[in-house]
Amino acid sequence: MLLFLGLSTAARAQALMPFTVSGTIGSLSAPATLYLLREGRVEDKALLDHGTFELTGTMSAPEPVMLILARSGRLADTFAARVPERTFLFLETGPITVTSPDSLHHAKITGSGLTVEYERLQALLRPLRHDEQQRQQTAYIRAHPNSYVSLDALQQLGGGVPSVAQIAPLYNGLTAAVRNSRAGRDYGTLLEVIKAATTAAPAGDTTAVQQAIDTYWSAQATRHQQERHQYLRAFIKAHPTAPASLEAVQEIGGPNPEYAQVAPLFNSLAPALQTSPAGQAYTELLQQMKAVGTAQQAPDFTQYTPLGQSVSLATYRGKYVLVDFWASWCGPCRAENPHLLAAYQGYHSKGFEIVSISLDEQKNRAKWLKAIQDDKLPWTQVSDLRGFENEAAKRYGVRAIPQNFLIDPTGKIVAANLRGEELQAKLAQLLK
Repeated sequence: MLLFLGLSTAARAQALMPFTVSGTIGSLSAPATLYLLREGRVEDKALLDHGTFELTGTMSAPEPVMLILARSGRLADTFAARVPERTFLFLETGPITVTSPDSLHHAKITGSGLTVEYERLQALLRPLRHDEQQRQQTAYIRAHPNSYVSLDALQQLGGGVPSVAQIAPLYNGLTAAVRNSRAGRDYGTLLEVIKAATTAAPAGDTTAVQQAIDTYWSAQATRHQQERHQYLRAFIKAHPTAPASLEAVQEIGGPNPEYAQVAPLFNSLAPALQTSPAGQAYTELLQQMKAVGTAQQAPDFTQYTPLGQSVSLATYRGKYVLVDFWASWCGPCRAENPHLLAAYQGYHSKGFEIVSISLDEQKNRAKWLKAIQDDKLPWTQVSDLRGFENEAAKRYGVRAIPQNFLIDPTGKIVAANLRGEELQAKLAQLLK
């Protein structure tokens, strides 16, 4: 019997503890920015000032994070580098100091005993073969059941699809404090999901197990985003004059902000912040998004099928139609296609249509056509093959994909950015 099935409510409501990570990296100054990523998400960032920086926040328990230095200020530039400037450390209470004469590659971290412990384990594993690494990780976890480094080692040992038979006994051997941390609870729940999916699936069916894992992590990402947005909303309310509050509004809105959601937050900022250069630029973006917000008349467009036939939005007047912006190279878009297909198959006979507009470029025309075939998409596919300069995309203010707009029979937008099962749930309300 798996011990992790009985986590109590009290264990989930842990008190938050502050952390501080500060130090110096050479003599770098803005736009050089240091980012703190927790579970792959940007948790905080700080502009460097003559090398100095400070990152603060809260945690419910010690956990590993990544620091990334973006010399241009943009994370995308750093990820595109051959060897990104980044380092791992464990957050703990008390001050943590990161110092380097020039870059994160040579950073020295003090004030975090868990980071030292983690680095020692990694140094021990590095020269070993894969099977030897697994034996060493197993031995380490058993010898250090009260260490958060052991939880991290357990996750590395389990890989993308952990074996419950192998991993559950090691997980159950960890102390209650480690198992009841946020990362510990999440991993314990993952093991539950895998156990249930494995039991329910036919013998040897790994697809069902992988789908269960993907669904679980997708739900976790949504939950973590909601928690992050709740924190940001509280920060905006408490600090209406702080430039960081404008950044918080922008983070909540994302690249394609929904006007009804974001405008009240932006309007709560101090007038001086709203009229700053960054505030004015965001005002223009919000006005553009207002034009394609809920209850607005959807902009018409004309695009072309792979065979050169013209298709306009006006053709679909009298039906519910989803205008879906995607591209063959967009992984998240391709991951959404099975959900679109399920919605199409379930509601097409009731008057539901989809028009997918590709933001592929002319040079990728063959990849666009192959993606349509590979993903088995039976609905109308159009594009002008101009990438993000696509005329329809510009009319709808599309700056990132996937993005979609659900339009009613009168031509008005009734919803936007429906993901996963949200589309089917909305159609169930509208097409009873």
